[in-house]
Amino acid sequence: MWGRAGEGGRSCGASCVRQPLPPPPTPPHKGEGSRTEQGAGSIPSARQTFRIQPDGIRHRRSAITNHDATDGRGVAARPVYIVDGSRTPFIRARGRPGPFTPVDLAVACGRPLLLRQPFKSDAFDQVILGCVSVLADEMNPARIAALRLGMGDAMPAFTVQINCGSGMQSIETAYQYIREGHADLILAGGAEALSQSPLLFRKSAVDWYAR
Repeated sequence: MWGRAGEGGRSCGASCVRQPLPPPPTPPHKGEGSRTEQGAGSIPSARQTFRIQPDGIRHRRSAITNHDATDGRGVAARPVYIVDGSRTPFIRARGRPGPFTPVDLAVACGRPLLLRQPFKSDAFDQVILGCVSVLADEMNPARIAALRLGMGDAMPAFTVQINCGSGMQSIETAYQYIREGHADLILAGGAEALSQSPLLFRKSAVDWYAR
């Protein structure tokens, strides 16, 4: 629900929440190559793709994306929606270092977002935050941000760390949790404060300084 709050980088991200089912989509057309059909309410229904096997026979493979889809275990997938988003301003590179930590940015981004919602901040099932440069005083930024946002001591929260994909992975994980029925409402996004990141040297530089 909050966006990626970063210094000197792009901002993106949002949370996911289950909503009432949209109108059923129209059946997709069959044809060559790959095609996506839009059903009622502009909800993608299915993508028909073809692949040629060694036997020369064309085999059809469908990637179902509508609310009637099931996962590999045959479990019905629930619809998932992004209901709101927010982000902080980001600064230019090569300026003075910013004073804020990743949690500072996440809280500054998340607080006005939560105030816009018709439900309380402790109504979420969990918090997922992407962050690469985790500080020593903020070893689980998601948990600290959740506490500072007043989401309650019992709020589960964990941090995702996969470099530049951390924020988007947190949203993807939230989507999967909701789609599979493990949660209904998740606050997800990412925060990064490169001004607080340690300066690392390559091996040649380390050897030069060690002379």
